[in-house]
Amino acid sequence: MSNFPLYCSIFIISLILFVPTAYSTVPPSQTFTVTNTGDFENFGTEYGADYRYSGLDVIFRSFPFFLCFYNTSNDAFLLSIVMGNTDTESVLRFVWDANRAHPVRENANLTFARDGNLVLRDSDGTIAWQTNTANKGVVGIRLLPNGNLVLYDSKKRYVWQSFDNPSDTLLVGQSLRPNGPNKIVARSGNRDQSNGPYSLVLENKGLALYLQSPNSPNPLQYYSVELTGSPTLTQLLFNATPQTGPGLAYYQLGYHLYVNNSYFNSDVLAKTKYNSTFSILRLGYDGNLKIYTFYKDIDTNSWEVTYSLFGGNSRFGECELPSKCGALGVCDNDQCVGCPTPKGLLGWSNGCQPPKLPPCDKRGSNNVDYYKVVDVEHFLSFGAYGEGNATVEQCRAMCDKDCGCLGFFFWEDLHRCFLAPELMTLQKAYNTAHVGYIKKAK
Repeated sequence: MSNFPLYCSIFIISLILFVPTAYSTVPPSQTFTVTNTGDFENFGTEYGADYRYSGLDVIFRSFPFFLCFYNTSNDAFLLSIVMGNTDTESVLRFVWDANRAHPVRENANLTFARDGNLVLRDSDGTIAWQTNTANKGVVGIRLLPNGNLVLYDSKKRYVWQSFDNPSDTLLVGQSLRPNGPNKIVARSGNRDQSNGPYSLVLENKGLALYLQSPNSPNPLQYYSVELTGSPTLTQLLFNATPQTGPGLAYYQLGYHLYVNNSYFNSDVLAKTKYNSTFSILRLGYDGNLKIYTFYKDIDTNSWEVTYSLFGGNSRFGECELPSKCGALGVCDNDQCVGCPTPKGLLGWSNGCQPPKLPPCDKRGSNNVDYYKVVDVEHFLSFGAYGEGNATVEQCRAMCDKDCGCLGFFFWEDLHRCFLAPELMTLQKAYNTAHVGYIKKAK
């Protein structure tokens, strides 16, 4: 009898351990399955995409945003948030993609079940994308007026949100954080909606644009802006701020920067004379960073480019954009003006390409040579410091032994060397001491 209390305690503990954990579930009336099928809509879209939103429009619509399936080629659909007005002739823009890495086909299903998980399954039943929120207390889903798709719990806290999973676009009120979602990645092209080589990255000390090259293990920086001093960034917020007062009646578009989660300062990129709350910051497939503003009170041409990092009224010209002249070309005054060849500078066309190289020999320069291009600047010289105190011979030797090096650029006046895993756009330098050497077969 003296052991009876111990047995009781063990029995009670066992009951506690095996009681299922209680969590909130989605009400049956809020669950749904929508199938990617039916007629395409006939409103104009960017990329010339076909899209449909039958079944999604009632659930996910908050002007000027709605959810849809779209494709640009063959039977490959993305689930996307769209921005625009289907009642006008203005173009619709795709501002968020769920499954860019895993397109789905006709008859794919989007399901929101009682466990709170939002799942996109392809027509064969395989999971293409999900929010991974099963049994985490989700009770509902909503597309907010700012374009943020959220799954929330019984206390209206966001368990998952599209703002934490950006694609190539930031909406007003959306953030990047060095230790969170820290970048947006451009699309591959106008018709190819997979991830491209360009990215915008928020780092601890600033903001940078990168080009990922197959010839380099590290991305190539072609633009950066850094904070002076020692502050460490914790957030970049894209915002549209109204300015009112005596003589003021406009909106400021730009970044709000935070250090240690406290407001630090703002970088104003553009000003508009109207409400520009419906703006997007987008990294294009050409590597340019632009702000597009949607003006809901205009029926046609509702979109305006209110900011461009390269070109337009920016202090950076289009010649500083790596993609301006394709795989190879000399650029001057925002125009591609020449194709550098071993025979000299020829007229530029899309067919201008780097020379075909023999198999790489890391031991030296037995099978390669170089031809010289005078008075040019490579985009790497704007984002990197290169090798200092070098000679042309040392620079060439480094490129000889680097299988990813397509050429090198040398500042004769400062003895600085830049190895180039990509050639692309060479900007007219108006400085004969800045020269390029393009690798070719011997």
